[in-house]
Amino acid sequence: MARKRIRTIFFPWELRDGVFASLGRARVRIAIVSVLAIALVVLIGQRASYKSALRATRASITTAIAAIDSYRADSGVCPRTFAELVANRYVRRVPTDGWGAELKFACSVQDDVPTVAVWSDGPNGERVQ
Repeated sequence: MARKRIRTIFFPWELRDGVFASLGRARVRIAIVSVLAIALVVLIGQRASYKSALRATRASITTAIAAIDSYRADSGVCPRTFAELVANRYVRRVPTDGWGAELKFACSVQDDVPTVAVWSDGPNGERVQ
């Protein structure tokens, strides 16, 4: 006589591999990789945004230096504020950095050579020249 085979029914969490086997290891891997990919995309986007703002700031600084030098060459003195440059049409509007804050400047004379320093406070108060 042939023996009858007894089948045992297990719930998914009762199997040897536990919860991961019931969820499916492939699904867990896909979820982890997806979360890591999203985090990477966000970090790259933030870095690109910062670099873009930094380039815009440097371009504004270059424009501001040229306008101040032109004003100084025409009038013989350094402007007191960027508003003077706007009033005399050396620039269209007060120069701002890539984060929307106004640039700052200071004129000085060193060894009979007039110099100008233009800077931004940056996104977190860190000076950008």
